[in-house]
Amino acid sequence: MVSCPSCGHNSTEESKFCENCGAALEGQTTANTTQSAVTQTQQAASSQQDASGKANEYLETTKKVSKQYFSYFFDVLKRPDGNGMKYGTDNFVNAIITFVLFSLIIPLTLYFQANRQSYFEVPFGEVVVKPVIVFAVFLFIFATIIFGVLKLDQSTASYKSVLVRYGSLLVPFTAIMIVGAFFTFIGLEFWGIVLVISGFSFALFIVPLILIPGFKQDRQRGIDNVYLVLIVYVITSIVLGIMFSMLVDSLQYSDFGNLFY
Repeated sequence: MVSCPSCGHNSTEESKFCENCGAALEGQTTANTTQSAVTQTQQAASSQQDASGKANEYLETTKKVSKQYFSYFFDVLKRPDGNGMKYGTDNFVNAIITFVLFSLIIPLTLYFQANRQSYFEVPFGEVVVKPVIVFAVFLFIFATIIFGVLKLDQSTASYKSVLVRYGSLLVPFTAIMIVGAFFTFIGLEFWGIVLVISGFSFALFIVPLILIPGFKQDRQRGIDNVYLVLIVYVITSIVLGIMFSMLVDSLQYSDFGNLFY
């Protein structure tokens, strides 16, 4: 609608003269069109500023979280059992980041090795994404098994505190696997694979030996720590065998696996 400058009557956009008093509306139409264009430009600029502001906010948050995590990582790496004990449930995000890093290393190492030695394109989703999800799920299952065993022993530990403590104990083994992945990347495949597999294996065997006694206040009561750790090993072996079999079957029937079977 176009407003008449003389009488204020609203006429249609196509009208050249006011439907009420007959005054010319061409100048008013041009003014309205110009004002509309300016308004749209201002809105677009405002939207762009908002998007840029949100992007900068996300970037700053990412930088802050990264800085906090690396500080946490190297502090725990100095004394995994000693310094790790001082981090409470407010460090839950740091534990999750460690889980993700730990889960990424083996699939990424295999992916780079396969790309280096193959004459075909290795599917990233099949070799990295699916295994990472499997490893991450396994870590949470492993933490759940430990939590369940602690509850069997009537421990007062919360699931979140077990996850945070578990995450801190994974730090040195994650570091070993990162070094192994680096060795593999620069061409030292044998030592790189040895370190990656060792880091993963040590994490499975050593973490329960430290984690379970750390949550048990009175060793003279309840189930003995030796049996608690054995229960964790037995259940973990069963779960790991099932998940490994599922992962192998998934790769076997994928396009990547069909190249080898």
